[in-house]
Amino acid sequence: MAESKIAAKGAFGITRWTVVLRAKGEGVSQSKVEDVRREALSHLVETYWTPLYFFLRRKGHREEDAQDLTQSFFTAFIEKDFLKSVQREKGRFRTFLLVALEHFLANEYDKARAQKRGGGRKILSLDFDDAERRYAREPATDETPERLYLKKWARALTTEAMRMLEEDFKNNGKGELFKAIQPHLAGGEDYDELAKRLKMSVSNVKVTVHRARKKYRDLLRDAVRDTVRSEAEVEIELKEIISCL
Repeated sequence: MAESKIAAKGAFGITRWTVVLRAKGEGVSQSKVEDVRREALSHLVETYWTPLYFFLRRKGHREEDAQDLTQSFFTAFIEKDFLKSVQREKGRFRTFLLVALEHFLANEYDKARAQKRGGGRKILSLDFDDAERRYAREPATDETPERLYLKKWARALTTEAMRMLEEDFKNNGKGELFKAIQPHLAGGEDYDELAKRLKMSVSNVKVTVHRARKKYRDLLRDAVRDTVRSEAEVEIELKEIISCL
C-alpha cells in the first residue's frame, strides 16, 4: 500500500503517529484513510507495547493479569476510537499510550479481569513469554512504574533503530559485516583485531564503524520522530530517551 509506505518514512506530515491522529488523513486518499491509520497504529503498538506491560507488572499486577489487561487494552484501543476519549493527550505517542492505559484501567479494569483468560479476541501477536523473561531480569528496586515505563520505552526505540540498521546492512548484502561490527558500535573498539577478522585495513574499519554509528543515530532520530507530533519535540524526546539509557 503506497500510503502506508509514505507513512513509515518519518518526514513530518506523514509519520505514523500523525497519520493516526489525522481525522481526514491529509495526504492519504479518503477511500483508504482508515486502513492506513489502522496499519500505522498497529505498527506503533506492535513496536512499543512492551513498556506498558512492564508498567502493569511494576504496578503489582500478576503475570497472567498483566497479560490479559495488555491484550484487552490493545484490542479495545485499536477496535474502538480511543483517540476521542483522550484527545487532549495526543502529543507524544508514549504519553498518549500511558494516559489511555490509565483511563482504561480506571474504567475497564473489572470487565477485563472478568474475561476468561485467552477468551477475548486477540488482534495482535504479543510475545509475553519474552517480555516476562526480560521483566524477571529487572533489579528489585523502588523505581516507579512510570520511570520503568520510560526506560523501557527508550530501550524499545533504540532496539527499533538497531533493527532498522541491521535491515539496511542486509539489504545491501552486508549482513555478516553488521554482525561483526555491531558489538563495536557502542565503543570499546579493538580495531586491530576486528580488521584482521574482516580482512580490512584498520582505517577502513574505522570508517565503516563511524558511518554505521552515524546511520544508527539518524535511524534513532527517525524512530523518535515517528512517535511525536512536531520537529520541536524530537530533540526534547531524544534527550529524555538518552538520559534513561
